[in-house]
Amino acid sequence: MSRADLAGTIAKLEAFSDSRAKRVVSLIEDSMELEALENTADSKAARDALGESEGPLPWEQVKAKLAAQFDLTQPTSSEISGQPAGRKAVWPIAGCD
Repeated sequence: MSRADLAGTIAKLEAFSDSRAKRVVSLIEDSMELEALENTADSKAARDALGESEGPLPWEQVKAKLAAQFDLTQPTSSEISGQPAGRKAVWPIAGCD
């Protein structure tokens, strides 16, 4: 909620008693502070994760890791031409070899 939205909400709260309006405003402000804290924590976590990154991986390394993780094999030329594969799975994306 922006400060302008908050001002509009405060104007709508004029019908409430002062004590009730103050409690509602306090809850809204607390919510805004909590959101800011969460955003800060998310930003820090993202920066930390990027700092741990080893940089971009070569495509061959990514393919090998996925093949091992999901028990995939690359299609042979006969599999690409439509003949029976005889294998558990093939790469799901044509042309990614």
